[in-house]
Amino acid sequence: MRAAFAAAAALLAAGGVQAQYYSQSAPYIPSVGEAPLYLKYMSPRCAALHDSIRTGPARGLSSQTISAARKEYERDCSEDERDARSQLSKDQQEGRAQKRAEQQAQAKAVERTKQQEQQCGESKRILKLKKARTDLTDGEKGDLKRFEENYLARCS
Repeated sequence: MRAAFAAAAALLAAGGVQAQYYSQSAPYIPSVGEAPLYLKYMSPRCAALHDSIRTGPARGLSSQTISAARKEYERDCSEDERDARSQLSKDQQEGRAQKRAEQQAQAKAVERTKQQEQQCGESKRILKLKKARTDLTDGEKGDLKRFEENYLARCS
């Protein structure tokens, strides 16, 4: 035993292994994970019970207390949790569907705007050509006037 201790001490002294010292002033506190998103859909009693189980180790509750709370939760809240998870899933799906619909509506609006700009450009081109002509009949002049009024109403 002394030989093993001496070898370990020699290894430490040579810098081969770093000694680790733990402070006794800061006790280990388990981390508390984030609360699940479905918790807001649960009954207040079950949500509180879930939180007490989740945060129990960090609050210093004994393993027996946490185990008893877990059994009570499984007995009284398993259906509530299942419904809450289902509701969360449904809400997330609806949110994604709404976002998709908004994106599609926006894309259609952009497409309509582009199409209208193209139509107005084509109408403007036609107006220039017709106005440049000097051989228009009175009927064609009337048609041109109505076409120009429509163009101004739609494209200005």
